[in-house]
Amino acid sequence: MTYELKRLSFQAFFDIAVDAMLLTDDSGQIVRANPVAQRLFGYSKNELESQNIEFLIVPRYRKQYRYYQSLFLTRKLST
Repeated sequence: MTYELKRLSFQAFFDIAVDAMLLTDDSGQIVRANPVAQRLFGYSKNELESQNIEFLIVPRYRKQYRYYQSLFLTRKLST
């Protein structure tokens, strides 16, 4: 069983996850959306993957999102 699990790819785990998951690049562009996220948000994979993550955020919270995204992307990692 362990050997079989090691052979599964990231994409396989991503696609069979029971939670909605989106992957974005540093600019917030959605680059992957699993099937659960597609059902949850009501968009196809192609529709989600051609959008910026901000289109899923209620407009009144977008400013906060941008602030926290900036903090996350510019923070220094401690060693």
